[in-house]
Amino acid sequence: MDSAGWGCLVEAEDFRLEYVDAGGDLHEGPLEVMWPTRFEAVGQVRTFPSYRGQRNFPGWYWAATCAELVGYESWVELGQLLRLDSDPGVVAMASQTFRLSWRSGDRARRTSHTPDYFVRRRDGTGVVLDVRPDDRIEPEDAVKFEVTAAACARVGWGFERVGALDPVLAANLRWLSGYRHPRVRREPVAAELQAAFAQPRGLWAGVRAVGDPITVLPVLFHLLWRRELAVDLEGGLLSVATQVRPVSVVAEEVGEVAHRTPARDIRLCRDQRREFRPVHRGPRQAARGPLHPGAHRCLPVQRRVAGAGRLTGNDSPPAPAPERRPDQAREIPAPAHRRHDRKPLPPDPGRSHVCHPRRQRTDHQN
Repeated sequence: MDSAGWGCLVEAEDFRLEYVDAGGDLHEGPLEVMWPTRFEAVGQVRTFPSYRGQRNFPGWYWAATCAELVGYESWVELGQLLRLDSDPGVVAMASQTFRLSWRSGDRARRTSHTPDYFVRRRDGTGVVLDVRPDDRIEPEDAVKFEVTAAACARVGWGFERVGALDPVLAANLRWLSGYRHPRVRREPVAAELQAAFAQPRGLWAGVRAVGDPITVLPVLFHLLWRRELAVDLEGGLLSVATQVRPVSVVAEEVGEVAHRTPARDIRLCRDQRREFRPVHRGPRQAARGPLHPGAHRCLPVQRRVAGAGRLTGNDSPPAPAPERRPDQAREIPAPAHRRHDRKPLPPDPGRSHVCHPRRQRTDHQN
């Protein structure tokens, strides 16, 4: 039977939805009752599988739009996350938010499907997203997508089935994602960049007109990610000759949650009593893709104690090193297994010399 029309064969009361709230409790009910839930703020209804020989690469992506970690199960899904995170019309997104089930025809067994993402747009509407390349859609998957689209239409949600991004677009978004964190923005430099690109001009020419490229380029990449300045991300890879132009309508602030800066860029780990600082990435590291878990990756800040030769995290002043005369050579203790301060073993009275076991056996045989 052709998959066309499968959504019409399912009655409205047959659609049931279940999700897991932020506290970990499972909720289940009819779709018409459960759909007002804010699914962008719930937990995952299913976890990502992990096994030996797994061909896909699951992980977590830090979305600057909602300042939260969003999961993905493949590089294809990660590319779609980059696209959503850079879209100013999106205010929140979450992965594996609910499981939809239905009974078609006279079948006793219910069919279930878990969409990949739930997206909340700026106008308040919801969009359900399924990520699957065209060459990997089986007939039963096509039926599930069609029924899911019909269920979303009943409650006013949008539905999209998307595949892999264009390679050029994916590469540009992957580069710009390294500058997505709000701390990259420097307001004086951002205002000067918007004034410099009031008319379309080359990327490098506008950057040099503002100041030092090392300081200006990260801010420019952040503005391109935020779509406050526009470039053709699908026409070619970003270069010094890329034409940067202003946007007709500057994207409004998505909200305080969307682009809030962490209260403290330097945080203190209460358990280990160590100071932490954010990791700053260079252009080469950013070209390799986003970090996990994104901009919140941190490393311990350790202080070197003078004269001690080791690292410590204590705030107390280091002990002064013992004074040494200029003519006094610095003594470096030898390893324990190379010290010669041990007493030699007494000689064996029965043997005049010590021979190698193999050499001794050979002499005995001769």
